[in-house]
Amino acid sequence: MVPVPLRLRSPDGRGRAIVEFVVIGGGLAGAATATHLARAGREVILLERDRTPAHKVCGEFLGQLACGELERFGVDLAALGAVPIARTRLFAGRAKAEAPLPFRAAGLSRVTLDPHLRTLAAGAGVDLRTGVRATGVTPGAVEVEGGASIAADHVIVATGKHEVRGVLRRTVAKAKDSKIGIKEHLRLTGDQFDALGPAVELHFIPGGYAGLMPVGAGAANLSIAMETGVWREHGLTPASYLDWLRSVSPSLALRLDGATRLFERPLMVSGVPYGFRLWGAKPDLPGIWRVGDQAMVTPSLTGEGMSLALGTAKCLADCLLNGASTSDYRAELKRRFGRQIAVARAFDVVLQREALHPPIVGGLAHWPALLSAGAKWSRGG
Repeated sequence: MVPVPLRLRSPDGRGRAIVEFVVIGGGLAGAATATHLARAGREVILLERDRTPAHKVCGEFLGQLACGELERFGVDLAALGAVPIARTRLFAGRAKAEAPLPFRAAGLSRVTLDPHLRTLAAGAGVDLRTGVRATGVTPGAVEVEGGASIAADHVIVATGKHEVRGVLRRTVAKAKDSKIGIKEHLRLTGDQFDALGPAVELHFIPGGYAGLMPVGAGAANLSIAMETGVWREHGLTPASYLDWLRSVSPSLALRLDGATRLFERPLMVSGVPYGFRLWGAKPDLPGIWRVGDQAMVTPSLTGEGMSLALGTAKCLADCLLNGASTSDYRAELKRRFGRQIAVARAFDVVLQREALHPPIVGGLAHWPALLSAGAKWSRGG
């Protein structure tokens, strides 16, 4: 598809040409939203702060919704190297439960998927600008690093877990809801990679949980969500936390024995506002829209972050193309995703009680059908 040059309207009072949509953030939610709009013939500028592909703090689990949305975009997941995921396992101490996933799923590194989606966006006519960092948002304009600004009818905030001045999300009310997110890739030993197999594992640890899943030949994604207080209490650092994980989790001690770190240091993000939902927050100013993690932050244990990024992108594009108001969009988000967010949130609240982890996992070991059902209930569809 040959990109269509943007037909910008006359300059505003400050001499800036006005574009219809500016999307901040070229991750899944931002690139998908921009592509939906451009394919409908709308003018879109997409700002991405990284010049080259970069890893993101993410579990990299593609559920059924994500796989479907990507294929509708024309993405060939197998050609990109996605690893099929067919099973789920839970570990708490020495208790273990396992069941088949009741839906299609895959694992794929964001450093592969994100730039591919940005290429699709550019091919659809999006004006893709990499290496551009947005520093602030006001109604009708985006300020960028260096002092310049871009005038727009609509500003779409798709910056994931990161905040932008002028459109900060509310602070979560409970300390347990504000967590540290950690992600790195590890090369497991051959025996442990084979034992992991086509599965996503959830290992409960003090103050949170660690997910482990294959994302390539011999490589696994280790992603963690844990309470900030636990990290500080144990004096953990990027260099020491893997040893701590081995000491508190027998299942992770086994999986990580002999593992090689593939990153120089783990990626980390703090203050993640788990439980944030746009329809329950103070409305933004007119002309400002949120998508992906900026619209809702689901508990990481569900593995639905990538699905919701793509699902909210479709929801927002539908609303914008139909001329909906911001209140209409908030209501539509709640209609499409409210139930699964509520269920996931309920699971997360229960699982914050660490004493319940071994009996719950032990019970699921006897009734694995409940584990499969829980995986299905915690997502849409």
